[in-house]
Amino acid sequence: MATITLDSIRESIEKKYAPVVIDLGGGKSCTLVAAMRLSKEDRRKLVGLQDAANKADGDNMTPEQVDGLVDLLKDMIGIVASKPAEAKALLAACGDDLAMLQAVIEEYMGGTEPGEASPSPA
Repeated sequence: MATITLDSIRESIEKKYAPVVIDLGGGKSCTLVAAMRLSKEDRRKLVGLQDAANKADGDNMTPEQVDGLVDLLKDMIGIVASKPAEAKALLAACGDDLAMLQAVIEEYMGGTEPGEASPSPA
């Protein structure tokens, strides 16, 4: 029977659900915590915001809807950033640039998703 320590489990989780770190330049960075590592309340908020953002139709949005999407993405970053000051610095760097905010969220989603199992050799 194999024995596994909690420390080895923690180490495995740290690797699997590593945060995404965005270098802001000037020695500053913003750490975005994987959704699986957030509190239950923050995960629920994040999922709600993701659902709302996914419903946005980028091709047929009014200026008000674009502003709403910008606000949603900013809220998402605020939830997943490890520190409010880091979120504030990242959001200041992005401003209201929808493309930048979407790119940050896409990097976050791609960098924090659990990996898929590799197919077994036949």
